Amino acid sequence: VLADYYRILEQSDKAIAAIDRALVAAPEHEPALLRRAEYLHDGQDTTEDTRKESWDIVEKVLQKNPRSSLGHFTEGKFHLLEGAYEKATNSLRRVLDDQPSANAHVLMGNAYQRMEQPDLARSEFQSALQLDAQNLHARVSLAGLYLGTGENELAVREARTSLRLAPGDARARMILATGLT
Repeated sequence: VLADYYRILEQSDKAIAAIDRALVAAPEHEPALLRRAEYLHDGQDTTEDTRKESWDIVEKVLQKNPRSSLGHFTEGKFHLLEGAYEKATNSLRRVLDDQPSANAHVLMGNAYQRMEQPDLARSEFQSALQLDAQNLHARVSLAGLYLGTGENELAVREARTSLRLAPGDARARMILATGLT
């Protein structure tokens, strides 16, 4: 939690240090290991070496616990970020089969959207909203999908709902403005 706080403050060195302190106390703690992998993979000063280290952590977690939902979620997220959309969907499907989660549905929807499968993407975003109607990422992604498929009225409706959840969301504002025009 402290690491997330530092990440919000854009103090990545302190965030990694907080995770490292947690790992000293519990070296095999899966959430801390995977959070460290995320910081290494997605950080501002990410290099090929840090990406490799982040993948090594994920592989180690999955070797120790092949059914780790959090491990497969992180693996899917990394594949999505690196453009391996088919691999991302495979990892995320394992997560959703074991433990449905709105965030996994959102990532799956993003992967399908990038694979140019809007119907599957729509289904995933709607599934995310069934689990968590307040999920801003699902709502804005669905609004963007509607806009991209020419369903402007639906895009406007979802963008307005998104803006009620987060009035300052720039992407929702852009979707709303574009849908209205």
